[in-house]
Amino acid sequence: MGLAALWIINIFDLGYTLAEAKRLTFVEANPVAAQLIRGPAHALIAYKTILVVIGSTILLTFRRHRVAELTCWFMLATYTFVAVRWCLYYGNLLDTINDPANPVQFHVNAFVP
Repeated sequence: MGLAALWIINIFDLGYTLAEAKRLTFVEANPVAAQLIRGPAHALIAYKTILVVIGSTILLTFRRHRVAELTCWFMLATYTFVAVRWCLYYGNLLDTINDPANPVQFHVNAFVP
């Protein structure tokens, strides 16, 4: 169940990253992903998928060992933290866009194709 939750949160993280990658103000915290964002989307998708597959394979192979189970729970907590950060990011983004005191107007033209 922990691995399934990791995959689900990772899919949402990837989706949010791809959606926000086109914004001029978005900064990717992962340095490897930040480089891949500049290229085609399939490079970032492959990178994140390969990492999750490798990590999942390792955790499944050693699932009977206590350290693997603890690692899985730690990774789930980490990905949950990332999901919370995305929620806060979008909440802040919406507050900024809707703030009448904000002189910056967001238009479709502000997005990079």
